[in-house]
Amino acid sequence: MIKRYIVLAAAIICSLSFMIHFKSTHSAKERLREAGIRYYRMGWYDDADECFSLALKQKEAFDDKSDKDIYYYLADSEMKRGNYKNAIVYYDKLIKLGEAGKDLYGNLGLCYHETGKDSECY
Repeated sequence: MIKRYIVLAAAIICSLSFMIHFKSTHSAKERLREAGIRYYRMGWYDDADECFSLALKQKEAFDDKSDKDIYYYLADSEMKRGNYKNAIVYYDKLIKLGEAGKDLYGNLGLCYHETGKDSECY
């Protein structure tokens, strides 16, 4: 009987430590993402890009949606600065992550046009 309680207590402790670890890593990525969005909205694209890049390095469970959002911001930031080749890289990553839509393909087409690669438009 005591062995059952010990096993149960160990399982509870393991579960709690996992949840605490998950929460701390998850919130770090989210905090970086939110800081990047604030910088982006202020037009401080270099600072935003730095926050977004750090956020992408944070590996978490279920982070596909967050990563897609970050790639959209990175691509748009590059476009606003006229760095169309870099924007293409981020749009391609979004497509590989399963994203699609008229805004994505429209912006990607614009980037290809601005780099003189109209024939590569999707």
